[in-house]
Amino acid sequence: MRPSPAVLDAFGADGPLERLRGGHATVWRAGGVVVKRCDVAPAELDWLGTIPGHLRDTARLRLALPRRTADGRLEVEGWIAYPFLPGEPHPDRWADVATATVDFAGALASMDRPAFLDDRTHAWARADRFAWEEDGDPVLLDDPRLRPLVEARRPVHAPSTLVHGDPTGNVLFFDGRPPAIIDPTVYWRPVPFSVAVVAVDAVSFHHAPISLFRTLSDEADFVQCAVRALIFRLATEILIGGGASGSCDRATEEVLRLASARARPSAEPT
Repeated sequence: MRPSPAVLDAFGADGPLERLRGGHATVWRAGGVVVKRCDVAPAELDWLGTIPGHLRDTARLRLALPRRTADGRLEVEGWIAYPFLPGEPHPDRWADVATATVDFAGALASMDRPAFLDDRTHAWARADRFAWEEDGDPVLLDDPRLRPLVEARRPVHAPSTLVHGDPTGNVLFFDGRPPAIIDPTVYWRPVPFSVAVVAVDAVSFHHAPISLFRTLSDEADFVQCAVRALIFRLATEILIGGGASGSCDRATEEVLRLASARARPSAEPT
């Protein structure tokens, strides 16, 4: 599906129309503007439009925020627009991706929890709530692939704030510029959870070394956040397709080992 000339004109998108990777073939670039089919609820789009504009380009981060039309609209004919931020994902720069996710959370730290989070009903939101024990979905509770992770959960003490819930492929690098964050999908979770999602995705889907679970973060809650990040990814697969692919097996084994080691009481000195 291509955006109409009226959509491009409304968002000030001028130049040859080029289809971009991802987005189910509904993401297009025209000059310095990216247009895509709207895939968020109106309340979420409105909230994204309230993020302060000075966060678009800082010394540590470039952030793709929704672009308004001349008359203030965020959506036209079912399309939304963002500035085009040059860069590419680099699957060998996991530490830099993790740092960018931490910086993203820091940039939004002064913002309150948005109400639209409670209204989400898609699989990712349901999986997130299940991972954090806010929803006891019986189908997920009975799944044998999730049960060991569910039993490994222990309390997380880090405070919740706005984090990017899907940072792995949405951090772009470009020589001489700060990392760019695109497609901000926010959740209200501890910052180590966002970093743990990076680790889970890197090991499970990008063949990163298993040692990433020991080197990517030294936060006290990181291992428990990794337990929840694995539940989040596996539960999403189950809710969308009825089963888990097995991609997370290696990560699950390592995270369960680390969680068990953390839970084991230290030997008393003799």
